[in-house]
Amino acid sequence: MKKIILLLLLVISSFGVHTIINANTEATTLVVHYFRYDDTYTNFNIWLWPHEPVSGGGVQHDFDPLQKDEHGVFTEIDLTTTYSGSTVLGIIIKQGGWDGYREVGGDRFIDLSTAEVIDGKIHAYFVEKDVRIGTSQADLAANVPDYRPKVLSAAFDASNKIQVTLTHIPEGGYELYENDTMVASGTATTKTFSVSLPSVDISKVYTLNVA
Repeated sequence: MKKIILLLLLVISSFGVHTIINANTEATTLVVHYFRYDDTYTNFNIWLWPHEPVSGGGVQHDFDPLQKDEHGVFTEIDLTTTYSGSTVLGIIIKQGGWDGYREVGGDRFIDLSTAEVIDGKIHAYFVEKDVRIGTSQADLAANVPDYRPKVLSAAFDASNKIQVTLTHIPEGGYELYENDTMVASGTATTKTFSVSLPSVDISKVYTLNVA
């Protein structure tokens, strides 16, 4: 069961120590992977710029919607030209121009000095609405970023309905609890649906379970 607690956000972090053995410690290429749950990548691109040790101007790199694998679309970037000498790169994932959709996290940064290098390539992994960046196979194994099904959003509207957006269709249905009491349940046939309540008590915690 997937769970989201409205009005309360619980973040659980896990820490581990691991050793990375690189097949090649000299990176010449950065591969940026971007995964969207709706599998729609039209006009998506990245804005990439040198950040450390010297900040520089940015360059747009477009994703090819047809160039993708299990981690979504990807684009390969030569690190030996514009980004030569950089140890940290700034990145923004967006759709179209600057007035279009931007991925959560705003300006994010890829630390090339700590990333895993395999055959001269650094792979940076991004998932829709996940602010974390994966830069190694160990990160992927630890679900960084997280490709698993999840609740993208759940919020009350003005008519006491909870508007829910999921990454998947909840085959096992949903259950809504007010504190520990179930107040609604049902099934859904789409990734986006609403749950109605006769009234809402803001002093209580509402928990939505979806399968």
